[in-house]
Amino acid sequence: LLGIDTEGKPVQKCAFGLQDLLIVGKKGSGKSSLLHSMLIYQMLWSIKSATPEAYYISDVNGATAMKYSLLQGKFVRAVASSHLESIRMLEYLASELKERVALLKNYKCQHITSVNKHLIKDGKPAKPIVFIVLEEVGALFSDKATRERLGSLIAGIVTTGRKYGMFFYSVGTFATKGMFGPTGNNAGKALFEESTKVSFHLDSQRDAMTFGGSNFPAEKLANVGDALLRHGSAVQRIHTPVFDTDFAKNDAMIDRYIAYIASKLQ
Repeated sequence: LLGIDTEGKPVQKCAFGLQDLLIVGKKGSGKSSLLHSMLIYQMLWSIKSATPEAYYISDVNGATAMKYSLLQGKFVRAVASSHLESIRMLEYLASELKERVALLKNYKCQHITSVNKHLIKDGKPAKPIVFIVLEEVGALFSDKATRERLGSLIAGIVTTGRKYGMFFYSVGTFATKGMFGPTGNNAGKALFEESTKVSFHLDSQRDAMTFGGSNFPAEKLANVGDALLRHGSAVQRIHTPVFDTDFAKNDAMIDRYIAYIASKLQ
């Protein structure tokens, strides 16, 4: 669930199919609550449906990485809390993408879901749907050496990964391409242009133009959870899930959900 629209109707991510997602907004606007609610819901659904999923989390500020460490080795395959760890994680994922490309070619399939049927028939484990979570991408891309090394890795996964069951959830502060560093950064350009966008921040004309085009008006999205959703050229106003506007209560509730998921996986 991405939220509800102005008529109170649910707006669900599954309506667009699996996709890369970019979430942007100021501190306290609701972007992290949206991220956590999606991750928690997806993990609960994966348990119920027995759908294999794997999460790789990069968070150089550490908060999100610490929350999901309880699930490491289960849903969460890797947590990176530094620039170097993030580089190593994405290098591994780039090699995983190459392996998946080879599998589709060998089995003459068009999508990883078809490959999984062959793998299971051959007595091999299915390839999980991979979600790559980049929390605070501005901090991740702030380091020049990291930005240069990640550029081609991320761009390669973003532009071809959907077919192979690999998706990005990126979270940052501003709606402009500048959040990824200097203009022309391949990784930032790919993440921005290829993703469905949820924006909690369109205060400036620059942000509004980048998000919605040259004629899109800047809007002050004042309430926690107020956001605009852009999928392709369509833009709609939504209100996203918020656990609690009190940060301490919000964190405690997220921790309880994660502990519950961990208990179901024992």
